[in-house]
Amino acid sequence: MITANCVNRCKWLSSHLYSMSAHNMQRLTIAAPRRNELLPLLALTAAAVLGTVPFWLSDADVWLAAQFYHPDAADVWWEGQRPLWQWCYHVVPFLVGAIVLGSAAVIAASFRWSQLQRPRRLAIFLLAVTLLGPGLLVNGIFKEHWGRPRPHQTIAFGGSEIYQPPLAFNPSGSGKSFPSGHSSIGFLIGALFFWWRRERPILARLALFISLLAGSLIGMARMAMGDHFASDIIWSAVMVYGVAAAICQLSIVSYQPQTTN
Repeated sequence: MITANCVNRCKWLSSHLYSMSAHNMQRLTIAAPRRNELLPLLALTAAAVLGTVPFWLSDADVWLAAQFYHPDAADVWWEGQRPLWQWCYHVVPFLVGAIVLGSAAVIAASFRWSQLQRPRRLAIFLLAVTLLGPGLLVNGIFKEHWGRPRPHQTIAFGGSEIYQPPLAFNPSGSGKSFPSGHSSIGFLIGALFFWWRRERPILARLALFISLLAGSLIGMARMAMGDHFASDIIWSAVMVYGVAAAICQLSIVSYQPQTTN
């Protein structure tokens, strides 16, 4: 009798462990591809390098900046005063505030309301990308220390500095052109692309489109004011998207949809 009970219990335990193992393997199979963000990160890096080469081999950067420059006018950068460009410039602090405060509010509220635990992961992700991308990498490291002169500081546009191509490090320079800090906030919306790209591809593409539009418009506003080159805008996007992709790849935070048995 005892032997029969032991055999039955062993069969039940074996069956239960097999079921749990199969379920965990299924979850692992589903989750693993979501964490692999290496491909978009490599594609982003390649696009950045290829997109920078023309600015080294030609005067395209200077030519694009010259489209907003009017040397015969009283205000040579008067196009920067257009209402659209002014609005794009002044809306940036509100975008930062909305993202940071909104994310912080969701994180804080999630400790009280359990239904916010899943949105909390997204809030942590956005907050991390904001602090590490526009906050640390763009403004804290490169912008403050790279030394690239702004267009209005260069000789071609009435200044005294020599033009520096993108990625050219100038430790003795005082310019803060590379990359564009304001544009990085517009591109920040694109972080959602890396978060949603597998589970919600339509929303992911929409977020990417909106971020490219917002970042480009803000970048053009800064170009119209004589404060940034086109390559500054491109590298602003590269850095923000790169940080977002890297965070997904390193699984600092990852989107794991709940499964039902």
